[in-house]
Amino acid sequence: MKLRNLSVLLMALLMLLLAASCGAGDDDENIDSDGDKSNVDGDQSSDGDMLPDGDQGGEDGDFEYDAIENRTVVHFWIDWEQPYIYYSTDGGTNWVAYPGDAMTVEDGDWFMLEVDRGSTGQLHFVFNDGNSVQEDAVWYKPADGNNNFITTADEVWIKNNLVYPSREAADNSESDGDDTPDGDDTPDGDDTPDGDDMPDGDDTPDGDDTPDGDDTPDGDDTPDGDTGDKTYTVHLYSGWESAYIYYSYDGGTAWTAYPGTAMTFENDDLWWRIQVDLAPSYDLVFVFNNGAANQQDADWHNPFGNPTGNFITSDTEVWVKDGYMTTSKP
Repeated sequence: MKLRNLSVLLMALLMLLLAASCGAGDDDENIDSDGDKSNVDGDQSSDGDMLPDGDQGGEDGDFEYDAIENRTVVHFWIDWEQPYIYYSTDGGTNWVAYPGDAMTVEDGDWFMLEVDRGSTGQLHFVFNDGNSVQEDAVWYKPADGNNNFITTADEVWIKNNLVYPSREAADNSESDGDDTPDGDDTPDGDDTPDGDDMPDGDDTPDGDDTPDGDDTPDGDDTPDGDTGDKTYTVHLYSGWESAYIYYSYDGGTAWTAYPGTAMTFENDDLWWRIQVDLAPSYDLVFVFNNGAANQQDADWHNPFGNPTGNFITSDTEVWVKDGYMTTSKP
């Protein structure tokens, strides 16, 4: 009897040892941690995530994520019957087929469309009127003279050839009572896009835009024949330690040597100031930089929504803050 009991005890001990050698590891709560009725976890990685395809951590890489799209909602203010947005999703190399995508009416003269910025995250775009012949189309481009609008934002508003970050900013951009999208935004009764935007009754596109009675296309805007230089006063709001204006002598062709001309700090409110003299027939085309020793390392202040664009003005005094140019201190 004692011998039989000893045999039973030895058999039980042997079974316990066998079960211990086949048991779960320290990282698993049970043998079948991934639910496939085996003690193999199936995700080809020892990530210990206790799931059949294991994607709460680890490096098994067997979960497929959907591609994340970069999309921008573009709002456009124009009095065209049907505008089209013509755009590139790879930084300006390849473009959609002409005329682009038809935009949807929002309200009044506002249109909108959501488009994909593509893998670069940078949307290049312009607008056209959808003419059946591309060479005869009317195109709408930036005010700074560049061929394309450029943005990385999720939503932008385009009005008067400028990019705004909100509908409110775009609507508040007009303070002169002329609310027609024809390029003429002055309260002088002149509603034709002829380049003459002064309340002087001079409505000819002759480059003479001063209310002085001198209406000859000679580039001389004073009634006394004085053809002296035109002085521009430019203010910049920036937290830079030093600020430079980099500008063109002749409206965009010949430029100052980098970094340009140092600006003077006005006060402790982060405003800088400079005066630039040009021939009276030229608009001032300019950008700002911080004067880094190497031009490639410089920080630049460009128009909002157009990181490679220039500011351009015919007004003799302007203020620039956060990428926006105004004719009064913001």
